[in-house]
Amino acid sequence: MKKYQIVKIVELTDEMIKLNLQLDFHGIILSSNLDSSEVIFFNDDNVGESTICTVNNKTIKKEDIELPKNIIIEFDKYIEENLNLDKSRVLTKPKFKECDWVEVIVEKEKYARQGVHCGDRGVIALDDMINSEMLVDFTGVDENGELYGDIISVNIYDLKLVDENKK
Repeated sequence: MKKYQIVKIVELTDEMIKLNLQLDFHGIILSSNLDSSEVIFFNDDNVGESTICTVNNKTIKKEDIELPKNIIIEFDKYIEENLNLDKSRVLTKPKFKECDWVEVIVEKEKYARQGVHCGDRGVIALDDMINSEMLVDFTGVDENGELYGDIISVNIYDLKLVDENKK
């Protein structure tokens, strides 16, 4: 294995499981020796999140695709500027899925500017999560048949799942 090769997980270890890594998660080799490699893995469930861990080379497989040279230069600069990247960071797993009813459990200015307050309920609009935030649909129809509300990005830690029967 060599630096900046793209790899995927083919066998999970206990350490990988503790970090919420999953089979087929992709990563990029940062350094390697005969037995192990330091790899930055990207969270398929939460765009923008990654973790770095040392893995046995038998647990990863080189992919047939290579990073373009311009990306390697950019990535090299990023790694150099962020030498204190989280090592062994536990990756976030989605708490909700599309169409789940949720309730906002905190009052925050960024939500209030959009007309959303603590206690408001909405529906998860998409399964996608970016930087631990998901799109939540707070739209509705008032007694005059007028549409109100908006779809906004909300941090998953600011939400709780609501029983659909108690909407």
